[in-house]
Amino acid sequence: MNSTWKPARVPQFVISILFFCWSFLSTGQTPGITAKEVVIGSCAALEGPSSFLGRETVAGAEAYFDSINDEGGVTAGNST
Repeated sequence: MNSTWKPARVPQFVISILFFCWSFLSTGQTPGITAKEVVIGSCAALEGPSSFLGRETVAGAEAYFDSINDEGGVTAGNST
């Protein structure tokens, strides 16, 4: 029986995951969030055969963000 399980790699994997988590926790901040800005990433097809869907998705997201910002944006005490 040919097995791809490599028990010796488990500690390396665990150490890698712990290091990755520690690097985010040690900064004391959430990546992409500051006192004045929240950075949001997206993935959309903007070229090719599905570009119509991607452009519409981006336009919808921008319209929603504009409406939130027109109402004062997101504040620390806002739960909606």
